[in-house]
Amino acid sequence: MARDLLEYSSTLAELAADLPGLIHPVMDRVAELVRSEATENLSGRVLESRSGDLLSTLRVETEQGAQGARVAVSAGDSVTRYARIHEFGGTILPTGGEYLHFLGRRGWARVRQVNIPARPYLRPALEEGAEALPDMLHDRFVELIQGGA
Repeated sequence: MARDLLEYSSTLAELAADLPGLIHPVMDRVAELVRSEATENLSGRVLESRSGDLLSTLRVETEQGAQGARVAVSAGDSVTRYARIHEFGGTILPTGGEYLHFLGRRGWARVRQVNIPARPYLRPALEEGAEALPDMLHDRFVELIQGGA
């Protein structure tokens, strides 16, 4: 038997009271999608994985509060300080002299600066999650309105 508009209105009113809790599973699925995409990006799609240190610092969390829900993603720590420059790019300048000295593929190099191009690995993962969110929410709401748990 088809439900009428009054039944749907009543169901929606009941759902509205617990909306943050009801969308928590959706946000968890989005977080897993973001984690998967970021892991792929750090495993060769965007950056080559040498030691796995940057990947080991990857953090993806769902945060829920009275104002709504969000997925937070980060990478890097005091050891893997290079996380930010890979994401956004930038210029590395010497701090204690005129030149940077480092061991390169052809031996020791001495340069005044190093320009690192942006190689975003977190932002594309978040964009994937944001793109998938409307369909996931739609499916969840349809499930809830039709009486699913």
